[in-house]
Amino acid sequence: MTAHGPARTVDEHFNALVEMIRPVGVTTAPVNGTLRGRILAQAPVAALAIPPFSNSAMDGFLVNRADLAGVGKDRPVRLRVAGEVAAGSPPQAPRPGTAVRIMTGAPVPEDHSCFQVIPVEDTNVAPGPVPLPEEVDIYRASDRSHIRKRGENLAPGHTVAQARLRVDGATLASLISAGVSTVEVFAPIRVAVISSGDELLSHGDLAGLVRPLAPGKLPDSNSPMIAALVKDAAGADHAEVTVFHSGDTAQELGSLLDQLSSRVDLIITTGGVSAGAYDIVRETLLSRAHWSWFGHVHQRPGAPQGLGVWGSTPVVCLPGNPVAAFVSFHLYLTAAIAKLAGLHPAPSPLARPSVLAYASHQFPATAGSRLLVVPASLSYHAPSPAAPSGITARPFNAHGGGSHRVGSLAGSSGFAAYTQHAPVPGDEVSVYLF
Repeated sequence: MTAHGPARTVDEHFNALVEMIRPVGVTTAPVNGTLRGRILAQAPVAALAIPPFSNSAMDGFLVNRADLAGVGKDRPVRLRVAGEVAAGSPPQAPRPGTAVRIMTGAPVPEDHSCFQVIPVEDTNVAPGPVPLPEEVDIYRASDRSHIRKRGENLAPGHTVAQARLRVDGATLASLISAGVSTVEVFAPIRVAVISSGDELLSHGDLAGLVRPLAPGKLPDSNSPMIAALVKDAAGADHAEVTVFHSGDTAQELGSLLDQLSSRVDLIITTGGVSAGAYDIVRETLLSRAHWSWFGHVHQRPGAPQGLGVWGSTPVVCLPGNPVAAFVSFHLYLTAAIAKLAGLHPAPSPLARPSVLAYASHQFPATAGSRLLVVPASLSYHAPSPAAPSGITARPFNAHGGGSHRVGSLAGSSGFAAYTQHAPVPGDEVSVYLF
C-alpha cells in the first residue's frame, strides 16, 4: 500500500513514524560492568536486603539504652569498654553497664531495640585511630539510635529498578547491592544507514585526496553523521550501525533494501525523497514497498519526508540536505530509536530537556506557518542585563545563508523551534537539547 497524501504537521509525522517502531528482542545479561547502557526489559527484584544486616550509622559506642538514664554534660555516664566491632566482624551485644566500640557499617545484633550507638563526638574518647579505652564517659544521648535496620532500604523480593530503564552506574550499584546476578535486557539494535545519490563520495574515496573534487561531486557527510547520531541515541556499545551507499537507480536501491531488510531492525535513508527526476528513494518505495508514505511536513528545513516498510522492516526516509537530515533526525528518530532499543519514547518532538537562553544573534525569519527548526550553540557567562541567566544562544547560520550550511553545525547543542516571531538579540529563546 502506498500513499502520497496531504501535508502533515510535525506532530502527525512524529506519531506516524514512532508508531511503526517495535522494540527489539530480549536477552539475559550478567550484572557487571558490561551492563552499562543496556535497557532493562523486566523489573529485577532484590535477592538480598539492603542493608543486608543491621549496622551502625556512626563511629562510636554501642550501649544499652537503660544505661543512659539521666545522662548529661554535667552528669556523664561512665561505662566499661568490653570489646570492639569493626566493619566485617561479627556483632557483639554489650552487657548492661558496658559499651562496645563500633565502627560505621559494623554489624549490630538484629534484636537491637534495647541498644543505641553513641557517636564518638559525644564521649571523652578522641576520634580517629586511638587505642581501645578501658572506659568511656558519655556526655550526650539523642533520641536517634544511629542504627540502620536490615532491609530498611530494600527488602528481598522488592523491585530494584523499573523496566525500560537504561542501566547507568547508579542502577548498577543498586543491582549489585541487592544481589541481582542476571537481568533481562533488550538486545542491541541493528540499524542500516543508506545515503543515495551518484554525486556522493564516501570518506574512504576522499582519503588522501589532494586535487579538487570532480565537477558535481560532494563528500557524503550524511551517512557518517546519521550513524553517529544513532549511536548517540541508542548508546554506542549497544547499536550496530552499518553504512551503505546507493546510486540513482531503482534496481540498485531495491537490491540493497532486499539484502538489508532481513538483517537489521531499522533502515534510514537520506536523499531522494522529493519529486525530482532522480529521487529514486521515493520512486522505489512507492512502487515496491509493503507500505509507504511520502509527502511534505510543515517544517523547515526538511519538508519532504518519507516512511515505509520493506518486507517487515521499517524504513525512515530523510531529506538529502545535510542540515535537513540532521534536524529531522532530532525531531523524529531520537524517539524512534529510543523505542526500538526498549526505552519509553518521548510523546512529542519537543518533549525533551530545554534551556531558556537569550539570543546573541538574529535568528532566521519564519515563512508561513511551518515550524522553523534552527540548530543553535549555547554559551555560558556571568549573568548580565542582556542575558540575566548567563546563557546565550547563537543560531548555526548566524552570519546568514540557508540550511545547506552544514559546515556551521559544529558545536550545536540543541535547536530552537518557532513558527512566528524570530528571536532577535536579547530575546528569550528556548533551546531544546540534543
